[in-house]
Amino acid sequence: MNSRIYTAVIALIIAALFLYYAVVYRENLEYYNLSSHVSYVGNE
Repeated sequence: MNSRIYTAVIALIIAALFLYYAVVYRENLEYYNLSSHVSYVGNE
């Protein structure tokens, strides 16, 4: 029973880290796209 609880906790931590990484990565990607678009317009 302890091993099952331990496995569930590990899975929960991994899921939380994955969701956090997905949110941060999406924000960075949007920021990068916005910056590249602005610099592209400036170069034009």
